[in-house]
Amino acid sequence: MTLYQIKSHTDGRVLYECEAESLAAAVNRAVAAGSDLRYSNLSGSDLSYSNLRGLNLRGSNLSYSNLRGLNLSGSDLSYSNLIGSVLSGSVLSGSDLSGSNLRYSNLRGSDLSGSDLSGSDLRGSVLNWRSHALVGEILRRHAGKDPAKRKIAGLVLVSTDWCWQKFLAIDDPLRDWAISVLRDYVQDGDRAPDVLTASANEESGRDGQDGRAMERTESAS
Repeated sequence: MTLYQIKSHTDGRVLYECEAESLAAAVNRAVAAGSDLRYSNLSGSDLSYSNLRGLNLRGSNLSYSNLRGLNLSGSDLSYSNLIGSVLSGSVLSGSDLSGSNLRYSNLRGSDLSGSDLSGSDLRGSVLNWRSHALVGEILRRHAGKDPAKRKIAGLVLVSTDWCWQKFLAIDDPLRDWAISVLRDYVQDGDRAPDVLTASANEESGRDGQDGRAMERTESAS
């Protein structure tokens, strides 16, 4: 048995402590004891393949943690810090991730169905390109107040029975807009659809050519 202390990341006070076989077991005991784990400091933790569904971790620090395969379905993770965390294969369905910081996290293979991602920071993250909730949220943000673009985002969100081939087959003038938005989120090795990877590579090559042309212009002057 190991003594675990779960502390607040805001003032360092101990929210709960106990002897347990693992941190996940300690967290479950804290919940059973009615402890308030909001704003807790769990940075760098290994909670992989644990069942912590329905947990309230609002505002908590889970940065650089191993959350692979973790079940957090129906949990409150709003405004939490998940920078650099591994969430691949995790179950986050029905969770509140609004305002959370997911920069540089790994979401590949995660279940985000029915989750709230509004206001979350996804920059530099490895995405699950099969997640309608994730792709739809990205398009919604870039759609702004444009009704036609918001319709495309909504189509992705509600068409959970559609695969990428079905979406790419639609005859809509905003199809290319959607691809141009999503290609900016492609990361190396994230298994993005071929059409997004090709578009991202094409844009990268164009940027490189523009940069070299600018260098030649500056050299000539």
